[in-house]
Amino acid sequence: MAYLPKFKYCFSSIIIICCFSSYSFAGFVELGTNISYRTSTIDEFNKSITESYTASLAYYFWEMSAFEFSYTNGNNRTHGRTSTSESYEVDTNFELVGLDLIISFAGKQAPFRPYIKFGGAYQKKRSTYRQGYFSPYTKESEGVSPTAGGGFKIMLTEQFALKAGVDMWTSPMSEAPVRYDMAASAGISWIF
Repeated sequence: MAYLPKFKYCFSSIIIICCFSSYSFAGFVELGTNISYRTSTIDEFNKSITESYTASLAYYFWEMSAFEFSYTNGNNRTHGRTSTSESYEVDTNFELVGLDLIISFAGKQAPFRPYIKFGGAYQKKRSTYRQGYFSPYTKESEGVSPTAGGGFKIMLTEQFALKAGVDMWTSPMSEAPVRYDMAASAGISWIF
C-alpha cells in the first residue's frame, strides 16, 4: 500500500493537466465496439478459449480527454485432463461495466491517435467447474476493480476509425489474493 499516496498524487496531477490545459473545449462523442478472441493450448489435452464483446460511449470534454462508459460481456472455456487422465471443464461468464478517463496523445484531426486510459469497473463472474463424475460446482464473484489500458486509433475518415488496444483489470478489490486479467482487442468507432 506504500504506492497508494504516489498513485493519488499522479492521478490528481493528470486530472488537473487534462481539465486546465490550453487545448480547446471539444464536446464530441465517440461510439465504439470491440471484440477480443484468444485461444491458448497448453498441451494436446488442455486448451482455453476466451472471447468477449465490448460496447463503449465516450464523451470528449477536451479535444484529447474523455470519459468513457463501457460494457463488456464474455466467456472463457477451459477443458482438459488432470494428471490422473480425468477430464475437467471450467466455464466462466463475465460482465464488466466500466468508467475510464481516456487521455489521447493526438488531436481529433490526427490520422493516428495513441491513447491511455484508467478508471474502474464493476464486474460479475460466474464459473462452473465440472470434473469426471462429480456434481458441477459453481462459484460467483462480483465487485469493483481498477482498470487500465492503452492503444491507438487509425482514422479512416473524419468520423470512422479502426482501433486496437490492451485492457487490464484485477479481480474485485474485496477478494484475496488479487488476480490480474489482460485482453487485447480490435474494433471500430464512430465520432460525432
